[in-house]
Amino acid sequence: MVSRKPNTGKHIDFIISQTDCDKHNAPKGYACFEVRYDSRRGERGSAVCGTRIKDAGFDGEINPSSLSRKARP
Repeated sequence: MVSRKPNTGKHIDFIISQTDCDKHNAPKGYACFEVRYDSRRGERGSAVCGTRIKDAGFDGEINPSSLSRKARP
């Protein structure tokens, strides 16, 4: 089994800087949309769609542990 690297988010910056998105009319350097990481603190971040991720050459494989959420204490 292939070991996975931690998700630092740097690949998002790379995708945004190297590709554009016709679906969201986002040129190179601009995200497809923003996501809220924490609505209480107003934290937001850049996000890209699956089409743009594949256009940048990523295989779109998701680590199964990324699909679960743990309740906060």
